[in-house]
This record gives sequence, structure tokens and C-alpha cells, in this order.
Amino acid sequence: MKPESSENAPRMFFKVFMLLIFGLWCTASLAGAGSGITQAFMYFMFAAFLAIAMILSATFGSPKGEAGQAALDNFKKKIASYDNAAKSLFLVTCFPPTCVYLVVSFMNQLVRRIGLPMSVKTVKSGAGSGVLTAAASAQFTNFKTWNHGKVSAASERQRAKLRPLRSTER
Repeated sequence: MKPESSENAPRMFFKVFMLLIFGLWCTASLAGAGSGITQAFMYFMFAAFLAIAMILSATFGSPKGEAGQAALDNFKKKIASYDNAAKSLFLVTCFPPTCVYLVVSFMNQLVRRIGLPMSVKTVKSGAGSGVLTAAASAQFTNFKTWNHGKVSAASERQRAKLRPLRSTER
């Protein structure tokens, strides 16, 4: 494997990112460990790591071919135990934007049903024939298949872990 190969780009980027995190962590620790800077830094790094993961995912996409499908299936098996925790994290962090998305989808479908000349015609049956657009109704149907009891329990476990951290900040 050549270092300039595009296959090594995510690995090399991750190494540089970890070096950057280490340097910033040392700086934040020396600057004021008691003033909450370290915890704010950790939240910022978590958000930055998620953003970079999304950028790398969009840049490199999913692996192609039979070997790529095998790697994707292996990845799905590894993260299957964290499924409910990820869903609960999504609900906690993305609930307001999701509500706005559903309202915009509803308004879009309403404009289509009114029949304004600049709107796309509505579908008579199937996905997109209800009050939501086809994409939003497919996502809402997927949401209804979740085991909401387990997702709520995972959310409560995450909140219970954070409660001691919040009481020490004050």
C-alpha cells in the first residue's frame, strides 16, 4: 500500500486528528482544568469527530463490490448491540430539527395538493400519497418499526450516566 493512495487517506487523517486532539487536550488541561474548559473541549471534539466522520463518509462513500458488501455486513454486526443507544442519541439530539423537517414536509405536500402551477403533482397511492412527502413517509415508517421501549430505556441510561457529571459542575 502506497502512502499517497486514497485508501490510506482516512487512516492518515485520523492519525493527524488524534495528534491534534492530544495537543489541544494538553493545552486545555494546563489552561484551567477546574473551570470546565476540559469538559467543553471534550464536547467540542466529539462534535468535530462526528462532523469529520460524516465528511469522510460522504467523500469516500460505501465500499463497492462483493468485498465491500462483506465489510459492510461485518460492520453492521459489530454495531448491532449499540443500535438502541444510537437511536436514543438521535432522538435526544435531533428531535427539534426532525419536527421542523416533518412540518416542512407536510407544508410541501399541502402545496402539492392545492395544485399550484409550480408544484409537482401528488402521487395517488403508495408512499407520498398521505400528508407527508414520499421521503418523509418512508423515514416515518422506518421510525415506527423501532422498539421504542428499548430506545427509551437506552435514553434513560444515558441520562443517568450524565447526572453525576452535571452535579459536579455547579
